[in-house]
Amino acid sequence: MTGTSTYTLTLLKPDGTIISTPLQINNGLFSWSWTIPITATAGSSQIIGTDRKSVVSVNPSENLYGIYRITISSEYGRGELFFQVSKNPQNATEISPIAIETDKTEYVTTDVIKVSGQVVPEINAAAKEANAMVQIIVFSDKGQQAYRADANVNAGGQFHISIPLQPGVWKSGTHKLYAQYLTANTRTDFKVTDPFTTSSGKLQVFMTTDHDKYLPGQTVLITGRTSYIISINTVDIAIGKSDDVIISEGQIMSKKGNVLPHATASFDQTGSFSYDYAIPTTASIGNYTVVAQVPFGAYKAFFEIVSQLPAENVLPQENASQSNVTQNTQPLTILPDSIGPVQKPMNPNMITEKTGRISTPLIPITLAAKSIGNKTYFPIELDGLLRANLGDENNVNLKVSLENGTCIIGQDSNCMVSASTIKGNVLYEVVKIGNQNFFIGYSGTGARLEQFSIIPTNANDVIPDGQWNVEIIKKDQTSRFYYQVTYAAK
Repeated sequence: MTGTSTYTLTLLKPDGTIISTPLQINNGLFSWSWTIPITATAGSSQIIGTDRKSVVSVNPSENLYGIYRITISSEYGRGELFFQVSKNPQNATEISPIAIETDKTEYVTTDVIKVSGQVVPEINAAAKEANAMVQIIVFSDKGQQAYRADANVNAGGQFHISIPLQPGVWKSGTHKLYAQYLTANTRTDFKVTDPFTTSSGKLQVFMTTDHDKYLPGQTVLITGRTSYIISINTVDIAIGKSDDVIISEGQIMSKKGNVLPHATASFDQTGSFSYDYAIPTTASIGNYTVVAQVPFGAYKAFFEIVSQLPAENVLPQENASQSNVTQNTQPLTILPDSIGPVQKPMNPNMITEKTGRISTPLIPITLAAKSIGNKTYFPIELDGLLRANLGDENNVNLKVSLENGTCIIGQDSNCMVSASTIKGNVLYEVVKIGNQNFFIGYSGTGARLEQFSIIPTNANDVIPDGQWNVEIIKKDQTSRFYYQVTYAAK
């Protein structure tokens, strides 16, 4: 170090605070010292959880530990060196580009995990600033992705994040937590115990799309619902070609090993979610798979991108009818585990027709038997879904009536179903319409997705030919209504 240039020493602490001092140069040499505090500055910091609700306090003494960066700079250049302060310095023989830890090694499903770590920040040459995100992913002991989020890195390289656990969602077992910063990554493990049991049956997600076929550039509405209401915040969604989508070690990727782009959708208080996927105009023709990942599994729905949409099926309507007189010997319908439109399994004796994105306030739905080939199909299930904009949940509702004006579902006192039918693990009520009994499921008001399902109680019965009317109760709000009719060959 020679010349008349001024030299400055800057100490960057793990918490992002800086000490800067000029250096006195003597024959090209300098000396500088700094005493590491025994305790941290009084006070505490808080982390807002990724659910935007849970708030976790961070022990300020942790800010003492970590990687310190010393920078010596002048107008001619700069140099850097690092040192690390740790609880057990004899075990810290080298400085890792990324480190991560959890506040405990064992948790129950009512806990909130506090994750903290540090990276050696690297400057983005294009933006001339430090890369500021660390990707956090948690996998269960079965390789299922249970959690994904990005953590903000402060100026000193520290990051913190909180992960709220939920009974019934996080399963007992050892979970692996991975952190990645640019090309550096690390892992730590923790154990989760779920002491709670549920009698609600298998927990799963039912999912569907508003149509089966789309053109490039169109938008796919993806909706889903848990099989029963639980405390869960988000679902991770990825979409790819059906013949090229695989799930490997919890990651949704192509067969070439490329991780597919993903998006996050939020569940509402009824356990439902929706997501709009805009198909790129350059998308290739073919079958596509939607994969929804939650801590308890991965679930799929399907759609097809075509070069031309099929013409509306104009099929001969038959005046075929079947006796709707309930017999004691008739088998009961096996109720679905959810309310509203869901993806139906492939079945040569069953067809499903979807109609979506209806913005008008009055929607007539004509149900009738129809002939396809040498088979006659009868309507056996009517499912509907109303989607309101955020903030309009309490001002936009639906009403379902018969052609003669009888209100089946609605908020009026004379409607047969005027409130949610969900009572604990029971989703449906039995309602008599004319001489026939129906299972009716209704999610209720106050959520962005308002859904219903109407199904004959007896498996051999069908929905009689006729018109059903859906009215969207609103003023000038924007809404979209979707419905799905399932037909079975009898």
